[in-house]
Amino acid sequence: MMQRMAKSSKRGRAFPSAPSDPHKRNLIIAGVLGLVMVVAVGVGLAYDQNRLAGAEATESVGYEVPDDVTPVSGKTDLAAVGQALLAPEPYVMTVVGDSTGNGEAEWVYILAQHLSRLGRSVLIHDWDPDLNQYTTESKFGPGGVPTLTIWNGSAAGKNTVYSQANWDALVPETPNFVVFSHAHNQTDVSQGVSGVTQMVRRTLPDTAVAVILQNPRLDDAADRQAATVAALRKQFESEAARPALIDVWTAFQQAPDLAPLLEPDRFHPSRAGEELWEQVVSTALALPQ
Repeated sequence: MMQRMAKSSKRGRAFPSAPSDPHKRNLIIAGVLGLVMVVAVGVGLAYDQNRLAGAEATESVGYEVPDDVTPVSGKTDLAAVGQALLAPEPYVMTVVGDSTGNGEAEWVYILAQHLSRLGRSVLIHDWDPDLNQYTTESKFGPGGVPTLTIWNGSAAGKNTVYSQANWDALVPETPNFVVFSHAHNQTDVSQGVSGVTQMVRRTLPDTAVAVILQNPRLDDAADRQAATVAALRKQFESEAARPALIDVWTAFQQAPDLAPLLEPDRFHPSRAGEELWEQVVSTALALPQ
């Protein structure tokens, strides 16, 4: 049997009547207003504390490491990378940079040929900055063995802004080793450093990373190049920073004469400059010469 609940009647509640004395009435009104203000302030403080706590919690959340990834702490071991480049196992290397590494007579291709002479099968994919995709490929070394794949995302005339915008296409598969080579085309120092830093953060925590300190220039942009390279060195030289530095800059600076290492435009490396560049890279990787 359903029971009906009696409805409560507001008419059953008795509210005290307002005092007839105006002075007392004013005191009561002031007291009520003061109580309301205290409650409002308390609620506001509680909201602010909760909001700040939430913001701090959000800011403390970093990269979520996948279950199958073991984070690496400390500096990338380039000698270990060199051993992996020569090992008879599939390996993926990605280069993100500019025109100092996009040609067949430049350091990426020279490195691939060096590795092929050491018995490695190498497949290079070439980036087309007009189509914003990889379009051609070249093979070196013996066939029928596990391949070292190099995604050569060196884009002529482009800087870190372009590389960031095209990141997913430049890095089409998870790399074991990423090399960043930017400086020449940056409009200012901060753009170059922040751009490389942001791209480093986009790599998985167990990915080996290197930052190339590019060659000096002899043209009107020489000072900007020097400042950019110096800022990149300062940003990543700490042992706590994951990227290893490959110091092409110093090798060029220590040459008896810088001019022969540069093209007539006085900033692109010449063939001799590119060969020196590759020697610096292969030495950093502890590759047999």
